[in-house]
Amino acid sequence: MIGVAILGTSVIKMIHASVLWGYFAYMAIDNLPRNQFWEMILLLFKPQTGITNK
Repeated sequence: MIGVAILGTSVIKMIHASVLWGYFAYMAIDNLPRNQFWEMILLLFKPQTGITNK
């Protein structure tokens, strides 16, 4: 695995930085709906229901 990682760096250096940034941005946005942290942030903006003040 270490050898593959070392050989992989030379391949990654041949890919343009903008392509890598676009890929990582796509992966981040694509995984937001399945992210528990993102769901907790969305809960802040949802109206509270079922709470009564006595």
